[in-house]
Amino acid sequence: MNQAIKMAELDYGDRDTWFEDNTAYSGKQKIWVDKYLVPYLKVAKTDKLKTGGGEVYAIYFADGSAVSMVPTNGRDWWFFSSNPEKCIADNDYSYRKFMGKCAFAFYYNPTRDEDGKINNAGWNFNPFGYGCNGYSENYLKNDPTYGCYSSSSWHGHCTALIQYNNWKFPKDYPFKVRYR
Repeated sequence: MNQAIKMAELDYGDRDTWFEDNTAYSGKQKIWVDKYLVPYLKVAKTDKLKTGGGEVYAIYFADGSAVSMVPTNGRDWWFFSSNPEKCIADNDYSYRKFMGKCAFAFYYNPTRDEDGKINNAGWNFNPFGYGCNGYSENYLKNDPTYGCYSSSSWHGHCTALIQYNNWKFPKDYPFKVRYR
């Protein structure tokens, strides 16, 4: 994704000038994805994806994986390791149930503050939680809301925990990854 974004910058300029925080499956979301991402990726297809929060525009890859914005904004993204429809349906359309198991959270928010300083956490397409609170293993596992443990309310930091572990699942990873 980051390579696609860099290639789009060659055609359209700095990413923060063309980023739009699109929501749900709107025409704007589809137009943005088709213009700034799809031409720079090896895409098998694009299509609507029904989630518990509404429909989103998904990019499918030849290996069966897919990526989509979440239904509520254009900053948060889901990567599905395989078969996103099954991942979502088998978990009652609840991201709280499928996150960290068959979908993984990413964040992309290429913005600058009022002084022009880059938002480092979101400038690139990064795992959700990248750079947060010192970015320690303990924090990624135990944050009350987003921590990667079975009873957390969202499991959003599981992606960052895998990255923290050199893109390998830790031995004590709390979920069985499905749909591969």
